[in-house]
Amino acid sequence: MPPRPTPLLYADNLVTDPYIANIIATIQNHNLSQSMPASTSRLSHTAAQPIIEIEDSDNDAAQNAPPASVKRLHSQTAARSQQIVEIDDEDSSDADDSDGVPVYVPPSSKRPQPASSSRPIATSSKPIPPAPVTPSSSLSASSKRRAKPSSKVPATGHGRVVVIGSSDESDEFRWPTSEQGSEFTDKMRKDLRKSLSRGARRAVAKEDRDAAQRNVSGGSYVDDGTEALIAGLFINDDGIIPDPPVVPATPSKQYVVTSPGNMTRTDSWLEAGHLSQTIPNAQHRRLDRLPRGPKPTAYCHVVFAGLQPGIYYDWTEAKAQVHRVSNCCHKGYPSRLQAERAWLLGHALACIRTIDRQGNLISRPVCSFSQETMDALFNVPDGHIDTEWYVVTKGRTPGIYPAWNFAADQTQRVRGSLYEKYATRAAAQEAFTRAQAMDMVEVLTRA
Repeated sequence: MPPRPTPLLYADNLVTDPYIANIIATIQNHNLSQSMPASTSRLSHTAAQPIIEIEDSDNDAAQNAPPASVKRLHSQTAARSQQIVEIDDEDSSDADDSDGVPVYVPPSSKRPQPASSSRPIATSSKPIPPAPVTPSSSLSASSKRRAKPSSKVPATGHGRVVVIGSSDESDEFRWPTSEQGSEFTDKMRKDLRKSLSRGARRAVAKEDRDAAQRNVSGGSYVDDGTEALIAGLFINDDGIIPDPPVVPATPSKQYVVTSPGNMTRTDSWLEAGHLSQTIPNAQHRRLDRLPRGPKPTAYCHVVFAGLQPGIYYDWTEAKAQVHRVSNCCHKGYPSRLQAERAWLLGHALACIRTIDRQGNLISRPVCSFSQETMDALFNVPDGHIDTEWYVVTKGRTPGIYPAWNFAADQTQRVRGSLYEKYATRAAAQEAFTRAQAMDMVEVLTRA
């Protein structure tokens, strides 16, 4: 039994993608215009746009709208525009009067917060005055005299100055005592002076070392004669140092088309293929064979046409769906998001096909694209779906495609079809414009 395809993981991103939405809306409008009669074809543009409306109890238009043309999105937050909230507060003073009575909360008011287990604390917006400072009873008279406010003492925010002085009434200065009552001795004062002196000497020495280092780093290690010699030296006199190398341009393919009495060289496969088909007895061959570089690693593989189409992480599983299957179509993508974009658009454009090993279609026959769809595909930026662009000059729908599966859908099972890939949309547009100027674009439907 073949493996089952992996479901979409970036559905939210795909829904909000403006390019994907534009392509899908264009396809829907085209399908509706083809299915509707001529008298109602003018309404096809607005009919493809689904009307999205959110149900609300206050919205009368939503209730009166016809259900056939309205896609309703049920939202729990939008549907509940009014609530009946019952508040039960045992500590409230009005508990006897309003116990068990429903309280109506209008939609514009705030929702009541959940009840807390702790009782609320009454708060006031009035400023709290500072607590009065009571002078200690241990303050002496001399301390009280020193505590008088003066111009040199900064005033506090409350207009008070509090000075905690010594318990001794004399004006003689004394060293403070510790909590245990041991006095600050002379030996301790000497040790303190020594430590302060050592710290000052160390700071001065560190400043001298830093200044010396700054002077050395700002100087030069060479004399004036050496500097003059270096300044007058011409380094590139003998051409030892070459000029910067020129980055070579991307080599183009070279083809030659030979016919009886004529030979044409070109760098475009579209032109070489067209000449070999239109000139009698003409043959084409490629002159240069460039070495193939390493292919980028594919993270996801999408099978668009095979035994069981889908998105696969493992190439072994994807290969089992396309190996020895005629007219299969698959592509590797560097990211899962790009793979899902191509997969979603493949479903919208009916490019996902189930075939057997002989290449016979089992579902979804191949169809051509409309001009509106081609314009929507052209507006996709570079690298949005695929890393390369494809130009189809001969096929079911000639044009420029942003992914391989779209070009393959228009060229497979078509005899004489021509296509070529390009790195950017600008290069693809230039090649297609050139093909149109040379009258090489042709619509083919024969198998």
